[in-house]
Amino acid sequence: VNVLAVTPEDKLVMIKQFRHGNKRIEWEIPGGLIDASDKNPESAGARELLEETGFTGRIIGIICSVHPNPALQNNLCHTLLVLDAVKTSESSLETCEDIETHLMPVSKVKKMIFSGEIKHSLVLNALQFYFYQRKLKPAAHKKRRKY
Repeated sequence: VNVLAVTPEDKLVMIKQFRHGNKRIEWEIPGGLIDASDKNPESAGARELLEETGFTGRIIGIICSVHPNPALQNNLCHTLLVLDAVKTSESSLETCEDIETHLMPVSKVKKMIFSGEIKHSLVLNALQFYFYQRKLKPAAHKKRRKY
């Protein structure tokens, strides 16, 4: 599950995380695996957001679910939208995690996409769905209503 968290100031909660596969620090959104203790993707996303960033917010729901690589895997990646995200605690990282949290204006994130700074395909997919829905229903986003 991935989490698109948006602050009351309309900034996206982004993370920088070292990835062992490509041995690079990647710009991403918070996320992780759905554990057996999670009731659903929404609860898993809320847990991951809190653990990785210390942020909590108003859960809107899943805005997309995609097959990351259907040629080789049968899993789904869900993207949760959380609005009014605020820092409520310190992060609680696993020993293998090396994560920095950054708040980014949407305009900066778009520039990072086009400059190639953001390369993680599941993150790009989640951002695309978010930007598309935001464009379709801008008034709903500004009033912080459900999509």
